[in-house]
Amino acid sequence: MNENKPLLGCFVSGPTQVHGETEIILEQKEKKAQIFRNHIWGHNGIDKYFKRLGINKYGEDLNLILFQFYVEPLSIEKSSIKEKDSYRSKEKSLGVNLIFESDFFEFNENERRDIIFNSVISKLCSIKEPLLKRSLDTDIESIIQDLKNLYNPD
Repeated sequence: MNENKPLLGCFVSGPTQVHGETEIILEQKEKKAQIFRNHIWGHNGIDKYFKRLGINKYGEDLNLILFQFYVEPLSIEKSSIKEKDSYRSKEKSLGVNLIFESDFFEFNENERRDIIFNSVISKLCSIKEPLLKRSLDTDIESIIQDLKNLYNPD
């Protein structure tokens, strides 16, 4: 097992482009996609904190918690997005879904970063009990605390 491999990962989808949308709308959606992806993988993106949390430090039963960010999904897409995916024992992984609507982009850059961070912390809190019920040894409390310390080092 590679201790340098991060425990937390990211996937971003959207905003969904619909056939027949005007060029202006498509450009607006592309701009939103770029803004959101910068909050994940950019210079101050949350991924830089995720990379500092190695897989072996928090238990042996989970190798990846994948945060799946859905930006402005269509109603039909939203109806099929579960709060979290099932634990995949073969991969030792769990997918956690987060949906961000258009109002997210009304906030300034720092507020958006905080919204993403607080959403991630909230989701980690929500998976703590299901992991315990499955008797997994992953120390979610330590993950949360370490993320908070990295994000707010003072």
